[in-house]
Amino acid sequence: MAPSLSPIRSHHVAVIGAGAAGLVAARELRREGHSVVVFERQKQVGGTWIYTDHVEPDPLSVDPTRPVVHSSVYATLRTNLPRECMGYRDFPFVARSGDQRRFPSHGEVLAYLQEFAKEFAIEEVIRFETAVERVAPATEGGNGKWRVESTEKEKRVRRDEVYDAVVVCNGHYIEPRLAEIPGISSWPGKEMHSHNYRIPEPFKDQVVVLIGNSASAVDISRDIAGHAKEVHVAGRSNPADTFIKQPGYSNLWMHSMIERVNKDGSVVFQNGQTILVDVIMHCTGYKYHFPFLETNGSVTVDDNRVGPLYKHVFPPELAPWLSFIGIPWQVVPFPLFELQSKWIAGVLSGRIMLPSKEDMMEDIKSLYATLEAQGIQKRYTHRMSIAQFEYNDWLATQCGCPGTEEWRKEMYLTTATRSHHVAVIGAGAAGLVAARELRREGHSVVVFERQKEVGGTWIYTDHVETDPLSVDPTRAVVHSSVYASLRTSLPRECMGYLDFPLVVRSGDPGRFPSHGEVLAYLQDFAKEFAIEGVIRFETAVERVAPASEGGNGKWRVESMETGKRVRRDEVYDASCCCL
Repeated sequence: MAPSLSPIRSHHVAVIGAGAAGLVAARELRREGHSVVVFERQKQVGGTWIYTDHVEPDPLSVDPTRPVVHSSVYATLRTNLPRECMGYRDFPFVARSGDQRRFPSHGEVLAYLQEFAKEFAIEEVIRFETAVERVAPATEGGNGKWRVESTEKEKRVRRDEVYDAVVVCNGHYIEPRLAEIPGISSWPGKEMHSHNYRIPEPFKDQVVVLIGNSASAVDISRDIAGHAKEVHVAGRSNPADTFIKQPGYSNLWMHSMIERVNKDGSVVFQNGQTILVDVIMHCTGYKYHFPFLETNGSVTVDDNRVGPLYKHVFPPELAPWLSFIGIPWQVVPFPLFELQSKWIAGVLSGRIMLPSKEDMMEDIKSLYATLEAQGIQKRYTHRMSIAQFEYNDWLATQCGCPGTEEWRKEMYLTTATRSHHVAVIGAGAAGLVAARELRREGHSVVVFERQKEVGGTWIYTDHVETDPLSVDPTRAVVHSSVYASLRTSLPRECMGYLDFPLVVRSGDPGRFPSHGEVLAYLQDFAKEFAIEGVIRFETAVERVAPASEGGNGKWRVESMETGKRVRRDEVYDASCCCL
């Protein structure tokens, strides 16, 4: 579509929300010459990336009168995309703290958004602690203008204003979707949604069932497994006979969907398993929710399809004066928000032309017909996955800017398909740093360590083997060769990991540290990078072999946990020997 030759027009635009979508919308609108007011109900920018330990009093978040918490972030959350891939196109997301891991924490994402807002002076147009209560056409006849009613919380200032256009950027991680479970009304246990999950400690010694197959269900199940008695994950898309113990965990199972729950507290799965359960957590996603928006039926939400929307942005009946940013999901969000924002800004100024209302509706009907022919349900209308890149490139063509960078596509595809479950044998100096680097790269890791602590050969013991030559294969092996007076033959500065210096950690300032200092350094390293959480101590690996004769690349790891006498036979994608 060729740009319009009409004179550039400047409009007064209301942007609802100062999260990742609202911030870049404000920037692009101002770059195009529009005047902007951003409405944000919280005290700072960042939207859903603002972590709080507060949760809603209604654990299912279904009570419409509840005080809403506008974040679904849990304490341990890290992104499932590399930072380089996530950033806006012209404001790179680089490491801004001592944590160099490629998958940043929620705190790093928030800091990035705060720096973006500062760099482009967006905060000066934001009204913080201001709730939008109503957005509606300014007149019944429809002159394209919009009335925005808002309340500024702190000053109790109520405003009723008219804008030329409204851009909705309020996110979609607030209003939970819940699974339907037969018998749930009489089930005596606790139900909650992952929206209200923050930390795993409250689930200590409990039996927990999570419902869902998405990233949050995977993350939270692993998070809770370190504290709960048992964790069971039920997935609607899993085959009916699914019952799999998860590698790397002694108390985590994958199931088919729940068939029903009973008054005695039991949960029955489609695979026939019956378990007494304390908590059911719905990790089942969210609904699009626009409680403030009045469109007289021009925009509706039907089974999580927001529509009709031309290219997931403009409702034809109200375009271009009402638009939405951030509706698509299973995407690289920030660059997509940026391109949508450029398109909206250009359309509002008259630089870019939209098709006619009729042509936009035809395009939407064609999309719906395609989805129906493919058997895709309404609730997946806005799921993009790989299709996001064609969509982004279409937006870029409209805006006259470059499409998605090839490196970004490659990074997304690599991340989506190449995260592996890896067994690391040994928690000495090699195994610890292997575990850290594997996790930094996005892999899941289990470390096997036959001793009670990290450190490997640096753990001093005054025990020696009964065979002084250590040649008897039946002997009780002592896994250290350190003698009492041993000091390293290398200076401490030379020995340390590249990004974790071996500095003096005791009263001994000698440059050649004792074995005890090296052990303390490795223990500090394990603590600093939270590696102990993935180590199975007092667990001897007895056999590592290809999982199948045909050779599918996977490895069978047989181990014995000596204290509990627990024997495991598990399959991993890869094995890393650090003996």
